[in-house]
Amino acid sequence: MTCYGRDLREIPVEDILQKGIDLDYLIEAYRAIKEAFPEECFWGISDENGIFWIDKLSGSDSIRKMIEEGKTAEEIKASWQEEIGLFLKQRKPYLLYEE
Repeated sequence: MTCYGRDLREIPVEDILQKGIDLDYLIEAYRAIKEAFPEECFWGISDENGIFWIDKLSGSDSIRKMIEEGKTAEEIKASWQEEIGLFLKQRKPYLLYEE
């Protein structure tokens, strides 16, 4: 069986930290598996509550569903912006130092 993983060891840590969360690897792997094995579920088997591993890692099923819908990494990240803005505003009174 072909492994569709990518070796990320050659990417400098500084590049990873600068770019932030990179969903492209996950999206590429999802598409490759779906193309090679359309009958297989990339996410594996859900638990007794219908929750997949990616849902547990990301905190909800939204990333999984957006990937299944064909959204790009940029579209997924853009969907977070409103909540990020609300979080930054909410945390502001609790910061000990200026940003």
